[in-house]
Amino acid sequence: MKVTIVSQAVKIGTRGSRILAEIHRSDGTDYLAEALALLQGQDILEQVDLLKLKVAIYQKRGIPVDISR
Repeated sequence: MKVTIVSQAVKIGTRGSRILAEIHRSDGTDYLAEALALLQGQDILEQVDLLKLKVAIYQKRGIPVDISR
């Protein structure tokens, strides 16, 4: 099994119909702007609960969190 390690403060992905955000602590990162850009780039922003996204950013748990509506 091949593993790729990616050093990004904000990662956005999907699993089935669910949207996940993985937020890691990083100095000088505008987490919300980065998350919104990634979500817009994947054309899934309208499917996101922004309050859930803001909580995920505040907590910065480093594990995938469901931010779907």
